[in-house]
Amino acid sequence: MKHNFEEFDAVTQEVFEKELVKSIKAESIESLIWKTEGLEIQPFYFSDEASYLAYEIPRNNSNNNAWWIVENIQVSDVIKANQEALEALNKGATALNFHINEVISENSFHQLIKSISLPHIVTSFSGIKKPLEFLANFKSTLNQNIAINGSISFDSYSLDEKLNKELMGFSVEQSSLFRVFVISSEKSTLTGQIADLLKQGNQLLHLLVNAGYSIDDIASRIQFNIKIGKSFLLEVAKIRALRILWSAVVHNYKPQHACSKIVFIQAVIEKQADLLVENSFIQNTTRVMSAVIGGVDAVMFSPELNSFERRINRNIQLLCRDESYFDKVIDPAAGSNYIENVTRLCCDKSWGIFQNEFKL
Repeated sequence: MKHNFEEFDAVTQEVFEKELVKSIKAESIESLIWKTEGLEIQPFYFSDEASYLAYEIPRNNSNNNAWWIVENIQVSDVIKANQEALEALNKGATALNFHINEVISENSFHQLIKSISLPHIVTSFSGIKKPLEFLANFKSTLNQNIAINGSISFDSYSLDEKLNKELMGFSVEQSSLFRVFVISSEKSTLTGQIADLLKQGNQLLHLLVNAGYSIDDIASRIQFNIKIGKSFLLEVAKIRALRILWSAVVHNYKPQHACSKIVFIQAVIEKQADLLVENSFIQNTTRVMSAVIGGVDAVMFSPELNSFERRINRNIQLLCRDESYFDKVIDPAAGSNYIENVTRLCCDKSWGIFQNEFKL
């Protein structure tokens, strides 16, 4: 059977570039190069270029592109926070995060998680200022016979040896699905964020391996919280590059299990104070899309939103999942010449920054 495109002459990259420059009246193809974040991105990439990554991107989901829809709840009143959590679960949220600003008692903890089935609902806690006191109350609240899924993150990430050993011991007792090392970055550039997350993660691995823990036990208890910016395709490439490079870092420690090279990534979308509420919903939609296409495990918005904003942001994700089927295709960005090349550029630049501090 004759292919329809056989009737047309093949177009070389050189010919295409000439026609492109002519049609848009550009000075040259070089003038169209996008220079941003320390990267030089071509206006297009041909399929015959050596653009594809040589291996699959390590992911937690091998059968789909599903992600957790996390309801982020500010805890000032434990009873009210519990009610908000239960309402969110009934209206589409699939995971919870309680942002706790102060130490709560054991009794308050019971009220906070009342009617929430911890073995079945991913439940996380953030903003904690006194880690050891929180951990003691959390331990006394839990049923030791249940395995829990979620995470604990503190006001500031710490390499304190005593604290990290305590956290590691608690997680080993409870579940490998409970992540006690949540790492984030405040770097302003895309490649700086990736390199900073790799640096912090590698420091933690080094500390705990030297303390006698296995790389497999440590790696499964690490989570990266990554902020999602405005640049749609760059954010897709950023998440994919982070997965690739973290896999390389963990590989250096010689894990016994391949799954140890896969990290849990949660996208964090912050409130845009300079935008009207209506405009922020449009921007939040594109941010959710870039996070999900990039392959995050969870999407969470900042906690200072009102109930209306939380509902709309939750519904954005439900539309992406239930009407646009973003959860059906594994790595939907794979095979895109543009995204594959930008992913490679992000990897090269970020790895160079990281290697300046750690000679692997």
